[in-house]
Amino acid sequence: MCQERDALLKKLSDAGNSLLVHLREQTAAITSGDPDFGRFDYIIEEAKIHKCQIGHDYDEHVVHHACGCPLYRTSESLRMAAAHGQESQGMQS
Repeated sequence: MCQERDALLKKLSDAGNSLLVHLREQTAAITSGDPDFGRFDYIIEEAKIHKCQIGHDYDEHVVHHACGCPLYRTSESLRMAAAHGQESQGMQS
């Protein structure tokens, strides 16, 4: 197991959960008739950006480190991992 991948996946999960919390808060404000429900727009946008950045970091890591699920283990990522002396597990050509 790759600890960095696991840490990034946890951050991605946390960022997704945070985004959902803000969306639920805005939905509750709308359904309760709060005229200032737009105050959540900036918070939601920032949460989306944060989640996307972490998702990008995760994708970059698993592609370059070849430690993700087999779908991420492209021939290029496997070549890069081999060049860095890393072992690819569970992938056959």
